[in-house]
Amino acid sequence: EYHREFMRTQAIASQMALKFNNALDSVFAEFGEPENKTFLANQPRIHFLSPMVVEVQDTNLGALAFLIEPMLDVAKYEKFNNNMGYVKGQKESIYELADSL
Repeated sequence: EYHREFMRTQAIASQMALKFNNALDSVFAEFGEPENKTFLANQPRIHFLSPMVVEVQDTNLGALAFLIEPMLDVAKYEKFNNNMGYVKGQKESIYELADSL
């Protein structure tokens, strides 16, 4: 169920990102001034990865499902946070702080 919901959410987010990018492109087309076009052309676009669910049958564990995504190009992508509380530039995560109390 988790995997289905994740895929559904990802599809909705991808559609919203496409609409946003199209709206940005239409604004870009409307403003004819060169300085506006340069500014708008340099605005980042939103893209979502296309995930897949792989289901396997393990003799000991039974049916397992894995959610996988294409690997990001590390030369173009910078990680700012993770699911374990890490935030780039933050000295101490809330989880580390809570553990110290």
